[in-house]
Order: sequence, then C-alpha cells, then structure tokens
Amino acid sequence: MITLSRTRFPGSTVPLSLPGRNLSIALPGDGVQTLFRHSKEYVPVPGLFDALSVFFGLTASDFAIFDHDHIEAFEDRDAEGFRTNHADPSRRIIEHQRRDFTKFLNGDSLREIMKRFSHNFEVELRGQVAESSSPTQLPDLYRFVRDAIFKAEVEALYGEHVFSVCPTFCEDFWEFYDAFPVISRKLPRWMFPSKYQKRDKMLKNFQAWRQHCHSLFDWNNEELVNSDYEPIWGTRYVRRMVQRHEKLGFSDPGISTVMLGYLFV
Repeated sequence: MITLSRTRFPGSTVPLSLPGRNLSIALPGDGVQTLFRHSKEYVPVPGLFDALSVFFGLTASDFAIFDHDHIEAFEDRDAEGFRTNHADPSRRIIEHQRRDFTKFLNGDSLREIMKRFSHNFEVELRGQVAESSSPTQLPDLYRFVRDAIFKAEVEALYGEHVFSVCPTFCEDFWEFYDAFPVISRKLPRWMFPSKYQKRDKMLKNFQAWRQHCHSLFDWNNEELVNSDYEPIWGTRYVRRMVQRHEKLGFSDPGISTVMLGYLFV
C-alpha cells in the first residue's frame, strides 16, 4: 500500500479534502522528515477554530472570521502595525493573543499580577477560615484550596467585578470542567443535556460580566484604557483581549466563547 501511495502521490504528503477542511497525510520515511523540516507550514489539530467550535460552543455566525481576507482587513485597520502570515487563519488570531501574552504577562506586569494574586489568596483564606483559637474543620481540603486559588487568580487577571456580577462563577467553572470530557468527545447534546448546560451557564456568565464592564468603563479615558490594571476589566491584557475580538467582528456569544476558551486553557 505504501508503494502504491508513493506511485500515485510522488510528493511527501497526500492531500485529502473533507467538507470544511483540507488535510495532508505524511507518507512514511521521507514524507515525515519533510513534514518536520517544513513544520511551520502545518498546524496541530485541533486549532483555535476547532477548539472553539467543538469545546466552547462557537456557532456558525462567527465562522467567517476565520478567513485570511477578514484577518488582513483587521490588521490593516486595528492591529497597531502587527502582521501575521501563517497558513492557518486560527494561528494568525492566536499570534495576536500570544503577542499580548508576551508583552503584558511578563516582567513588571507579571510581578504586579502575582502580588495581587497573593493578596487575593490571603483574603480568600481569611474569609473562608474564621480567625479562631480552635481548629477549623474543612469538609474538603482540596476543594477549599482549589477554589481559593481560582478566585484569587481570576480577580488578579479579570478585576474585582467578576464574582459580584456572577456569584456562582467559581462553582460554574468547575462544573463545566467536570462536563468537559463529554463535550470534548462531541457526544450529542440530546444524550447529555446537563453537561452542555454547564457550558451554557459559563457563556452566560461571561456575557453578563462583559456587559457590566462596558456599562461602567470610560473608553474615552486614555489613561484608564492604557493602565496596567484597573478594577473593572482587570489587567490590560484582558482589556485588550476583549477589544481585539470585538474589533475582529466576533458576535457577543462568540466573544463569550473565546473568553471561556482562554480561561479554560
């Protein structure tokens, strides 16, 4: 079969077209070596598009954003001179995210985030464990520490309004986390409706939080917009992430999907 494949497809890869997707299968031997030598031209699966649509609920209304012409128009208009040229549109969007990750979650900015995290974590511990001379009994030590870390981290990155707007945000996230194995295997919603409802709840949380932040934030205040941290949106990294996907043209549900995806990973 290998000999037949090499006869019919003399190159290093075999092209395979499927509905909505083009794949390449590397032939054994030279094909695999060539694949690694030119690995920049290929992307692992799932990419951002697949992850958002399968894992986090991206709908067809946002599929057109994953198009080279659309992304180039965004870069002409709003990308601050930053250009991408990857063969996969998903990777081009990720490159913008990675650029901000490197710029705003590094050095002094990262140290300030860690300071806020440490402070938030201490506050969480004090709030959960009453100061007393007698021992405090915890029903589940792992869950206690897990939730305290999660809340401290989210507030350090996303600001001070997440848990006031969405009081069950922490519990909702871990319920979605537990439902993820079913969702990630693309098992039908009609068989596991409660699992998909956990994801729906997280998407609604992000929608409510984003609407709340927009209602309070003054986008005309350049000092506020360019600040490393303010209590409404949190870090400049998160503020720019929301702005970028809005400018890319994602729908409101689509932006919630993106926010959930980035939080999850």
